[in-house]
Amino acid sequence: MNPLAIFGGSPVRDKLFPAWPVFGKREEEALLGVLRSGKWWRYAYSEAPGEAGLPQSKVAEFERAFARPQGAKYGIACAISRIYECRKEFARNSALLSR
Repeated sequence: MNPLAIFGGSPVRDKLFPAWPVFGKREEEALLGVLRSGKWWRYAYSEAPGEAGLPQSKVAEFERAFARPQGAKYGIACAISRIYECRKEFARNSALLSR
């Protein structure tokens, strides 16, 4: 086994990591659309689980789009400072949707 770079071995990476976050025009336009809409949270459109016919918030669209490729039934967008509240909301919504 080769020694770690700190002990004289070859570094795994010899160039800087790219700038982060990486985004393009598409992401910039999507972000500006949400900012300008004034609808920044999950229930901004009075959307509740099971309500049909109302416009969907971008948060709701993101949750579904994020869950789908993982084979998950639900996705819950959550700010890290709200993890506990999000867990409670997920449990409440799951109970409502399973009725």
